[in-house]
Amino acid sequence: MKDYISEDEIGCFKELNILKIKYKERLSLPIPDSLPIDFEKIEVDKGLLNEMFNEIVLCIEKYSKKAMEKRVVGMRELIENAKNGDFISINVLKPIFEKIGENFKDKIPSNWNKPYCPICGCFPLMAYLRRDDGKKVFECMLCKTQWEFLRIKCPYCGSEEKLRFFEIDEEGFRVDVCDKCMSYIKTIDKRKMDIQDIELEDIKTRYLDILAIKEGYKQLQNVE
Repeated sequence: MKDYISEDEIGCFKELNILKIKYKERLSLPIPDSLPIDFEKIEVDKGLLNEMFNEIVLCIEKYSKKAMEKRVVGMRELIENAKNGDFISINVLKPIFEKIGENFKDKIPSNWNKPYCPICGCFPLMAYLRRDDGKKVFECMLCKTQWEFLRIKCPYCGSEEKLRFFEIDEEGFRVDVCDKCMSYIKTIDKRKMDIQDIELEDIKTRYLDILAIKEGYKQLQNVE
């Protein structure tokens, strides 16, 4: 398992997490008028946004040991780049959307049960099975909002017939797959283990992504 991650990757994640907490405390954001949020209506102080961008670039540059461009950016550019999977842009957006998610977590409809986040509309990063009742819960890849989803339904194509899962051992990690649309999502069984930081576990369980991809499955991730 450790062959697929490096100490630099873990170090970078931890330092980015510190920056995320720092900037969440400094952000002042307007309250959206509807959910999921319209990305185009999010406005952030330009000076703070560019300070965030350049500090995050410095952090990633430090651990990747590659020179990166520090420059002026805008929300529209960050969102477009994040849609294409740009690592820097996604990490700049995280403190913004996590702060919004924290403010709206009590307003999630109890009957949501959809494959995308009720706050920002993104797909889940990972899922977990809740310790007390075994229900499946998703965590958003962008704002970390959590919501329930049916265990017997594929979140991507809606199939209830060709679902299964595989696990490497009994440690509590597994991969839920759909043989109809060939999608997968990594899942933590919290009845077997106590995990707090799902984002960190996503990095540590890259070996499961590699196995799933080798078998022809794909994980759908979006920033809409």
